[in-house]
Amino acid sequence: MKCRFSPLVLRPKILRKGWGIMNDYELKVYEEILLWKHKLVKRSGIMARMSKKAQGKITDLIPDKVHQAVTESIKQMVKVTLAGSQITTPRNQAQGLSLAEKDDLARKKIALYQKTALVEGARPVRGDSPWSG
Repeated sequence: MKCRFSPLVLRPKILRKGWGIMNDYELKVYEEILLWKHKLVKRSGIMARMSKKAQGKITDLIPDKVHQAVTESIKQMVKVTLAGSQITTPRNQAQGLSLAEKDDLARKKIALYQKTALVEGARPVRGDSPWSG
């Protein structure tokens, strides 16, 4: 599936359609989202497809009971993590901030979490996250 619009072509359409007034930062972020979406929906390379096929064959060798046990364990870990974050995260902490200020706050929090993970012995991860270094 191909992305129908390039961000540079879409920019004037955003402004014409009356989607509200977007500042330069918001337009830049919107264009980054469109590029990310395009990367997400494009067909994966041959190596990725071959790896996925091999992974599927290996997964088929693992008994269903093991899959169910692992799935249930992960579900419980996610539930506990979400419950903890509901308790420890203050409500409305970014209310009234601009998108740029919210992104800056998110970058600072991620940096804090990365430092905490590093102290606890986790390896740093670099990905396609908009906030990754």
